[in-house]
Amino acid sequence: IEAMNLVGVDIHAVGNHEFDYGAKHLKRLRTGGCPEGKDGKPDCGGREPYAGSKFPFLAANVMENATGQTLFPAYVIKDFDGVKVAFIGLTLQGTPAIVRPGGTTGLVFNAEDVTVNKLIQEIKSKGVEAIVVVMHEGGLQASGAGINDCKDFNGKGKEVVEKFDAAVDVVLSAHTHRYYICDIGGKLMTSAGNYGTLVTEIDLRIDRATGKVVSKKAQNRVVDPKG
Repeated sequence: IEAMNLVGVDIHAVGNHEFDYGAKHLKRLRTGGCPEGKDGKPDCGGREPYAGSKFPFLAANVMENATGQTLFPAYVIKDFDGVKVAFIGLTLQGTPAIVRPGGTTGLVFNAEDVTVNKLIQEIKSKGVEAIVVVMHEGGLQASGAGINDCKDFNGKGKEVVEKFDAAVDVVLSAHTHRYYICDIGGKLMTSAGNYGTLVTEIDLRIDRATGKVVSKKAQNRVVDPKG
């Protein structure tokens, strides 16, 4: 997270492994502070206190039983030279089945598509027409397909995106650790694979008068380790 602060990350949609050590630990990663020592008191282990992330965590479909609220904000709205774009953050509904036992205690993971579709009108009421979903769920394409292909694409992520409201323009996906650039029912769905070997460059053209996306394209680019 400290490295991502330096890079200038804007938002983070939490994934399944963020829940390996439970919600309390995850909240600390966001807000800062030291982990508890054996005596129950904060223990930084001799280093400077951890300051937390400079960017928001998003979790639109993760609810806390104790509060009835989302664990983290559902979305953020960013202004790009006077044009507003909403970013909704999701993790996969199946998280409780694939993380450490107890890591999701007290939390409910709702269906990704239902969650997004319920937010559309709320977002539009704030004068936003351009909508991006950042989702920790993804798909797979055929073996041997290229980094910018969408060959025989399938998987849970595709099924979810097919159910999204038509107002969703772009879906940044993950989880399967595969690369692809797809058009799913008019929605641009991308993934940059894993291990930082690729970065996805996405270009949106937005009509200033309406705030709507009028064209979109994406390309996965290979990262040059030499800079």
